[in-house]
Amino acid sequence: MLNKNLVNEAAVANQSGAMEADTISKHGRISKSQMSRTSLIFMMMLCVVVLSSAFVVSGYVSKHPQDTYQSGFDINVTSFEYWHYSSDAPKLDIKRVSAISYYDSKKEESVNLVEAPVVISSHKKVQKEENLLSVTGGFKLKLPAALPSDATVYLKDDVPDGVTVSNPEVKSYALIAISGHAASEDSYPDIGDFQMFRGENEGIYLIWVDNDVTINGKNERGSEVYNNMSLKKGWNVISRSYNESTRISTHSTTTFSGIKWRFDWLGDGG
Repeated sequence: MLNKNLVNEAAVANQSGAMEADTISKHGRISKSQMSRTSLIFMMMLCVVVLSSAFVVSGYVSKHPQDTYQSGFDINVTSFEYWHYSSDAPKLDIKRVSAISYYDSKKEESVNLVEAPVVISSHKKVQKEENLLSVTGGFKLKLPAALPSDATVYLKDDVPDGVTVSNPEVKSYALIAISGHAASEDSYPDIGDFQMFRGENEGIYLIWVDNDVTINGKNERGSEVYNNMSLKKGWNVISRSYNESTRISTHSTTTFSGIKWRFDWLGDGG
């Protein structure tokens, strides 16, 4: 059984960037400019849940313990789970997705670096889960090899206190989720997030860096651990594995296999 309150909390927190776990707000929408700084620190409160959807990376071949992507990152979602939190949730009114939202200082406006249409062919209710749908369909999205400076932050400023970065000049972007947008004007323009998981206690996210770098240490509470996590220039796949006995989450590089997707409707946060 999925913990609806915790999942909703994580989804709303993702919209606001870096926050401490005990200050997450379950209410209120966040502006696009605030969304531009998607942070590693967010992973401290991301709640990992069980999913059963499919994820495919175009041309993906696992040759090493850690795979990096310097020429961009191709995403092809063919099915996912749709979760909402109340009976008045909109129908599957997802028109498009966007990723890497940031404030463009030259244009003086918030922009989405990449967007793609969403195509849904069918869906059905998951037995015994009133607010959970299994959906066939999805989207294809190409993450670029290079990111504009306005979209990135210094990695050293984006990790928890107590965690060190080998190169303080490295800039980064952490992709925790992909935004889903409504098809009709009457619905929320941004109605939820697509998130990645791989099992009951393992979340997946991506980090882009402009140079090779290593992250090491743990946060002040000792609840988030980075054991010499080596990142290569380009996109890196990161696992956040939670140990229920010790209540410690460990971040490590991983391969992009067995990944699952879910869509969390954020209407209750509005």
